[in-house]
Amino acid sequence: MQWENEKEEKKEALDSWIGFTEEELGFAEAIHEILENSTTKEEFIRLAKAKLREYKNPWIKDTLQSILNLVI
Repeated sequence: MQWENEKEEKKEALDSWIGFTEEELGFAEAIHEILENSTTKEEFIRLAKAKLREYKNPWIKDTLQSILNLVI
């Protein structure tokens, strides 16, 4: 029974990681689209930062800020 409990914990950890990764990918895709459609650098930065503010989870916000920093 101990393995079953441990296995369930590991599955939950992986599910959590997958969820965060999906959010990161979604954010990167949104930023890519904003970049594609922006006519100026200022517009891109404004819209990208606005997109980042939509995310309230502090655990992922730092990671998303790092993604944004790659392209600003």
